[in-house]
Amino acid sequence: MSLRIAVVQQNGNPGNPEENRNKALLFAEQALDQGADVVLFHEELLVGYTPDLRALAEPVDGETTQAFQQ
Repeated sequence: MSLRIAVVQQNGNPGNPEENRNKALLFAEQALDQGADVVLFHEELLVGYTPDLRALAEPVDGETTQAFQQ
C-alpha cells in the first residue's frame, strides 16, 4: 500500500482568512488532481500571524471546515 502526500507552504495574506482559504482550496484541488491522497497545510494557513487572532477565529464546523469537506 502506498500513500501520496502533498505538502503546501503557501504565502498568505495575514488577517484575510477568506482569501487564504480560497488559495488553499485551489492548491488542494491541484494536489488531488495530481494524485495526492492527503494534502497538508501549515498551522497558520488561514489568518497568519496577527494580533487579531481571536477576532478571526471560527467554530470547528465553520466555513473553512465545510469548504474543505467538499
